[in-house]
Parts: sequence; C-alpha cells; structure tokens
Amino acid sequence: MPQRETGKRLSEYNNILKENDNLYRGVAKRLGLPECAFWILYTLRADSAALTQSEIGTRLGLPKQTVASMVSGLERKGY
Repeated sequence: MPQRETGKRLSEYNNILKENDNLYRGVAKRLGLPECAFWILYTLRADSAALTQSEIGTRLGLPKQTVASMVSGLERKGY
C-alpha cells in the first residue's frame, strides 16, 4: 500500500477514534460522572467476570490510587 494511502487511512481511523471518544465523554458528562468513573463502570459491565481494582487499572491503564478513589466515590453515590 503506498505511503500516502496509509497516511490517509490512519488519519481517517484517528478521526473515528476521536469521534468515538467524544461520544463517550458526552455520555459521562450527561450522567454527571468523571470520565474515569464512567470507564470503570463500563469495564465492569462489559466484562462477564468480577474484576479486582488492580485488574480494572491494568485494563484501563490507570494507577491503582485513581481506581481506588473512583470506586470509593462510586460506592458513596450508590453505584
């Protein structure tokens, strides 16, 4: 595949990813959740198995402290 075509396809792909991110960001905002908390809930819902905070952090690329803080906040809010 010519380099110009590859660059064009990568650009299109990146634009789709940005649009997708914006959609999820909007959902999190409408729910009144920090984006990080939204992704934690999304990950828990999407996975059929129970996950530890460490596993969630690994899947989302988040530090353990961030996951622990977000999970505590979600629990306080009744999630």
